[in-house]
Amino acid sequence: MNYDYILFIVPDIGVVNPRRRIEKFIDAESDIVMYERFHPIELMVDSYLVKNSRWARDFLERKRHMKIGWADYEKRLPHSFHGDDNGALYVRITYYRICIT
Repeated sequence: MNYDYILFIVPDIGVVNPRRRIEKFIDAESDIVMYERFHPIELMVDSYLVKNSRWARDFLERKRHMKIGWADYEKRLPHSFHGDDNGALYVRITYYRICIT
Protein backbone atom coordinates (compact mmCIF):
# COMPACT_ATOMS: atom_id res chain seq x y z
CA MET A 1 0.00 0.00 0.00
CA ASN A 2 1.58 3.23 -1.16
CA TYR A 3 -0.68 5.74 0.52
CA ASP A 4 -0.74 7.35 3.96
CA TYR A 5 -4.44 8.27 4.16
CA ILE A 6 -7.75 7.59 2.43
CA LEU A 7 -10.53 10.16 2.35
CA PHE A 8 -14.06 8.72 2.19
CA ILE A 9 -16.65 11.20 0.93
CA VAL A 10 -20.32 10.70 0.08
CA PRO A 11 -21.46 12.11 -3.27
CA ASP A 12 -23.58 14.88 -1.77
CA ILE A 13 -20.70 16.60 0.04
CA GLY A 14 -19.75 19.94 -1.46
CA VAL A 15 -16.49 21.85 -1.25
CA VAL A 16 -17.15 25.15 0.52
CA ASN A 17 -13.60 26.48 0.60
CA PRO A 18 -11.35 25.00 -2.11
CA ARG A 19 -8.32 26.79 -0.65
CA ARG A 20 -8.48 24.83 2.60
CA ARG A 21 -6.41 21.70 2.11
CA ILE A 22 -7.29 18.25 3.40
CA GLU A 23 -3.86 18.09 5.08
CA LYS A 24 -5.11 20.66 7.61
CA PHE A 25 -7.46 18.00 9.00
CA ILE A 26 -4.75 15.38 9.50
CA ASP A 27 -3.95 14.70 13.14
CA ALA A 28 -0.80 12.59 13.49
CA GLU A 29 -2.16 11.15 16.76
CA SER A 30 -5.44 9.95 15.20
CA ASP A 31 -6.03 6.93 13.00
CA ILE A 32 -9.54 7.97 11.95
CA VAL A 33 -10.75 11.57 11.72
CA MET A 34 -14.52 12.14 11.61
CA TYR A 35 -16.56 15.27 11.97
CA GLU A 36 -19.22 16.05 14.52
CA ARG A 37 -22.67 17.26 13.54
CA PHE A 38 -23.65 20.26 15.63
CA HIS A 39 -27.31 19.28 16.00
CA PRO A 40 -27.83 16.71 17.32
CA ILE A 41 -24.30 16.18 18.53
CA GLU A 42 -23.12 12.97 16.90
CA LEU A 43 -20.18 11.63 14.96
CA MET A 44 -20.90 11.56 11.26
CA VAL A 45 -19.78 8.64 9.16
CA ASP A 46 -20.64 9.89 5.71
CA SER A 47 -17.16 11.39 5.26
CA TYR A 48 -13.99 10.57 7.17
CA LEU A 49 -10.22 10.44 6.84
CA VAL A 50 -8.43 7.16 7.61
CA LYS A 51 -4.71 6.71 8.23
CA ASN A 52 -3.09 3.67 6.66
CA SER A 53 -2.35 2.14 10.07
CA ARG A 54 -2.82 -1.29 11.58
CA TRP A 55 -5.31 0.05 14.13
CA ALA A 56 -7.47 1.69 11.45
CA ARG A 57 -7.46 -1.42 9.28
CA ASP A 58 -8.36 -3.57 12.30
CA PHE A 59 -11.20 -1.23 13.21
CA LEU A 60 -12.64 -1.31 9.69
CA GLU A 61 -12.02 -4.98 8.94
CA ARG A 62 -12.38 -8.26 10.78
CA LYS A 63 -8.93 -8.69 12.35
CA ARG A 64 -7.06 -9.95 15.40
CA HIS A 65 -9.19 -9.94 18.58
CA MET A 66 -12.25 -8.46 16.83
CA LYS A 67 -14.94 -10.84 15.69
CA ILE A 68 -16.33 -8.38 13.15
CA GLY A 69 -15.21 -5.12 11.55
CA TRP A 70 -17.13 -1.85 11.31
CA ALA A 71 -17.66 -2.49 7.60
CA ASP A 72 -19.78 -5.55 8.54
CA TYR A 73 -21.61 -4.13 11.57
CA GLU A 74 -24.62 -2.81 9.66
CA LYS A 75 -25.77 -6.43 9.27
CA ARG A 76 -25.74 -6.95 13.06
CA LEU A 77 -27.83 -3.97 14.14
CA PRO A 78 -31.35 -4.39 15.56
CA HIS A 79 -34.15 -3.41 13.18
CA SER A 80 -35.00 -0.52 15.50
CA PHE A 81 -31.79 1.32 14.53
CA HIS A 82 -32.19 4.15 12.04
CA GLY A 83 -29.20 5.53 10.18
CA ASP A 84 -27.51 2.15 10.02
CA ASP A 85 -24.02 3.51 9.36
CA ASN A 86 -24.03 5.79 12.41
CA GLY A 87 -25.66 3.11 14.57
CA ALA A 88 -23.05 0.62 13.44
CA LEU A 89 -20.27 3.04 14.41
CA TYR A 90 -21.54 3.43 17.98
CA VAL A 91 -22.05 -0.31 18.45
CA ARG A 92 -18.57 -0.96 17.01
CA ILE A 93 -16.90 1.59 19.28
CA THR A 94 -18.67 0.11 22.32
CA TYR A 95 -17.67 -3.43 21.36
CA TYR A 96 -14.08 -2.35 20.73
CA ARG A 97 -13.82 -0.61 24.12
CA ILE A 98 -15.20 -3.68 25.90
CA CYS A 99 -12.78 -6.04 24.11
CA ILE A 100 -9.63 -4.05 24.85
CA THR A 101 -10.35 -3.14 28.47
